[in-house]
Amino acid sequence: MEISNKFPGGNIELICEKDNEVFIEREIRNDGGYFYWAFCVTGAQGKTVRFRFPHSTRVGRFGAAVSHDLKSWFWSNSKELVEKKDAFTYTFAPDETRVYFAHNMVYSEEMLCDFLQSNNIALETFTQTKKGRNVPCFSIGEGDTLVLITSRHHACESTGTYLLQGFAQGCLEKRPSGIKFLFVPFVDYDGVVDGDAGKGRLPHDHNRDYGETVLYPETAKLQELADSGRVLMNFDLHSPHHDGWINDYPYIMKFAEGENEIYEKVSKKWIRLTKNDANSMTYTGEQDIEHGAKWNETTLPCNKNYFLPRTKLHACFLVETPYFALEDNRFEQDKAITLGYHLYEAAYEVFCDAAKR
Repeated sequence: MEISNKFPGGNIELICEKDNEVFIEREIRNDGGYFYWAFCVTGAQGKTVRFRFPHSTRVGRFGAAVSHDLKSWFWSNSKELVEKKDAFTYTFAPDETRVYFAHNMVYSEEMLCDFLQSNNIALETFTQTKKGRNVPCFSIGEGDTLVLITSRHHACESTGTYLLQGFAQGCLEKRPSGIKFLFVPFVDYDGVVDGDAGKGRLPHDHNRDYGETVLYPETAKLQELADSGRVLMNFDLHSPHHDGWINDYPYIMKFAEGENEIYEKVSKKWIRLTKNDANSMTYTGEQDIEHGAKWNETTLPCNKNYFLPRTKLHACFLVETPYFALEDNRFEQDKAITLGYHLYEAAYEVFCDAAKR
């Protein structure tokens, strides 16, 4: 049996292997000790192996996310999880020569390319990273006015990229004239490729990089767009903490008080659309965080606070989608994409009204 991190997003190292139990640890990539991990196992056909981490809060309530191609994922559904959530067990089928395991259902660049190719959308370059990589982006529609959709300000937060794809599918079906929808799926692209969780990186991560002291080219480019006055609305899509409390639900960080008319309109419609669709994850709005409460603070140098006063409609949606959610609303790839599709539908009338002005 061989354990490897040699693939985009892989990041663990083997501590030791004894009998059919493997002790592993995330490779530390200056990410503040966050919980994201991903690795590949080959040559374990027919074995039952227990994978254990030396720290708690590493494995979700449905076990590990499992894939054979880094595109289609399912949950291991381990029955042997301990309270500390530090292990999972997997039985390899006789024909499972290569299996990927991850903390959550990773959305890979290959998945993005498949989506773009199947819809005849051109892959573009947003900017270059500090390491010289081309940051992928794409656009739908034409116009001087922009609606900006971003995900992965924190590299490990894949759930937001599933919503981004669903949002793009909505754009393909119908969209108002005169508006260009610009999608940046991997804001922290170096982190995505290198397997860096990204959140809490020192001296600060991409979503604490807004203002006068900018470290990352991606953030500088986004600030340039915000300052251009062309952005109608901004949607920044995230994953919350590991699980528990509000981290088990999709939720929105509310706008500043007095600027909530658009939030109310979109939120109520999104609730209605997801409630009536069994093929979608459900958003209830009950966990949304008031502006100024908890970590939804006006002083944070984050994407939402930078864009909100600079968008034409003073509307910036920071959406959190759980890594796992709960049994009756569990994270599945198709359901998360549909959740994003309904987010576009919920905002569609706002786009149309703006296009008429």
